[in-house]
Amino acid sequence: MDFGTLLALAVDLLEKRPAIAKQIGRVYSYVCVDEFQDTNRAQFRLLAQLVADTQPNLFVVADDDQVIYQWNGASPARLSELRERYGMRVLQLPENYRCPPAVIELANSLIRHNADRTPNKQPLTAHKSGAADSPITVMQFDDFEAEQRWLAEQLSTLSRAALPHCAVLARRRKLLEDTARTLSEKSIPAYIAIRKGEFQSAPYRWLHATLRLANAPQDREQLRRMTRAFFQLEGLSIEVDDVVARALIEQNGFLRAWLDAVGARDAVEDVTRPVLAAEREALLDRLDYWGFVAAAHEWFEAIKDRSGRQSDEAFDDFDDEKEIWKSLKAEIGGQHNIAELSLHSFLQELDLRAKEKPPPKSAVRCLTIAASKGMEFRHVFLIGLVEDELPSYHARRKGDDSDEMREERRNCFVAITRAEETLTLTFSDRYLGYPKRVSRFLTEMGLVDGS
Repeated sequence: MDFGTLLALAVDLLEKRPAIAKQIGRVYSYVCVDEFQDTNRAQFRLLAQLVADTQPNLFVVADDDQVIYQWNGASPARLSELRERYGMRVLQLPENYRCPPAVIELANSLIRHNADRTPNKQPLTAHKSGAADSPITVMQFDDFEAEQRWLAEQLSTLSRAALPHCAVLARRRKLLEDTARTLSEKSIPAYIAIRKGEFQSAPYRWLHATLRLANAPQDREQLRRMTRAFFQLEGLSIEVDDVVARALIEQNGFLRAWLDAVGARDAVEDVTRPVLAAEREALLDRLDYWGFVAAAHEWFEAIKDRSGRQSDEAFDDFDDEKEIWKSLKAEIGGQHNIAELSLHSFLQELDLRAKEKPPPKSAVRCLTIAASKGMEFRHVFLIGLVEDELPSYHARRKGDDSDEMREERRNCFVAITRAEETLTLTFSDRYLGYPKRVSRFLTEMGLVDGS
């Protein structure tokens, strides 16, 4: 079950079994919710079951100027609904300890254009004192290629020690990919920070799904994932429905039925048969999942450079994910005796961790605005400040008074308030060959003439 399903089941349980909700309320007398502005409808219904309408001991931290997950069900209106339901007293904390005063002034100028903000909301105030030099730079270029080159030149003047404290932000990942490529070509290490909850390469998708299926023998989704990854690696197609039918007839789990189906095929390569044997003997018969993991890695190395049946993309990201696997295993081993850790406990620990490499040392981080939320950097470079990028094409089509445009404005607000020392805003006249107009948000902040 994914996180959304867990939420739905929890809400269903508490709404249908009020005695359980009442018991939880006895155990947890006080409830605090951080980042409440990001909650969706299911999360709010869950909270409503845990906190009584009368005399609620509820404390919520929220900022309706940072609602940027409307695609996931977040809504500025939920704060009003919360106040009305519980009659909550509002304590405003407008002082900002992160940004220079000039950045705070920009943020206030921008966000006041959103009409759906909390009534009587106080503007931000800066705790930091103003510097002699302005921390804000605005640059315009003929095209995006020139914008990237200028950014590379600016970053090249910084020391290697300063680069990890820099962030390049953009609304879309495509701009970040092009920028990171340009920075790398200029010998400036750059890292696109993307949170991965699952492995992406076929070998590790197959390994992870196989372990999950051994732990949950009737998990059809893991059977599907394992079968699809095996086809990419071996070129052998096994029908999921046939495996399920075989398992029901023979009263076996899906993994044993899948191995029987694969073992009956003459097309299995000789190099693959040892890992299938280890899958049966070590994983199913002896419950030695580390023995199977070792055999799987031997198989990966044996077929990695083999031409033939596996798809060309099967080993994309494999080398990176091999390092990630080693790192995650070491991290889990640092907290537990991994030799004695059950498969169930190991998978639980593994699933709680992101499947991504840590940022390289001395690398500039390139992030989407959504990924940067909650972070802070000494030097922030916000690129692509044009119509159809920030704000997005979809928001522009919906109009300036739309919910979509207000969320785009909040995206820009979040981006500029990541800056601790300097903020650089850039835009170009052309992107990917198409002419673009300067973002209305730069006009609203008073940085360019919108006429």
